[in-house]
Amino acid sequence: MTSSIIDCKIPGTIECVGKAVDQVLDGLYDIIDFSDETLLFDIKVILNELLLNAVLHGNKGDRAKKVTVRASVEDGGSYLYLSVEDEGEGFNYREILSNAGKECFCFDCLKETGRGLIIVKSLSDKLMFNDKGNQVVVMKKLSD
Repeated sequence: MTSSIIDCKIPGTIECVGKAVDQVLDGLYDIIDFSDETLLFDIKVILNELLLNAVLHGNKGDRAKKVTVRASVEDGGSYLYLSVEDEGEGFNYREILSNAGKECFCFDCLKETGRGLIIVKSLSDKLMFNDKGNQVVVMKKLSD
């Protein structure tokens, strides 16, 4: 079962990130029980980090480029899927995420640009990218 909630394009500017996060959350309030404030916090951080990456690193601050945001609840309401896609050239996400599973992993070992993805990965149940590296899909469990 799939329930499409959000499917929109937002301007690719940093000023629009907070508004876009609020817009997506507003669309989710009718579908998801946010009585668990940790779940709300996780989703807000995930969206904020992904949108910032798309605007700053993907679209490189180009105001003419858009960011596409999609959200759906699937598997009988058990999982939220968030997709963020920019119009940029993509990047080598494998390199950044390869350090995340290391036992001696530390934030200081990462460049400034890799920390957001590691945070998103730690808050998500699954993190997937398209081959190009300009679209990320996050799967977040909603219920136990």
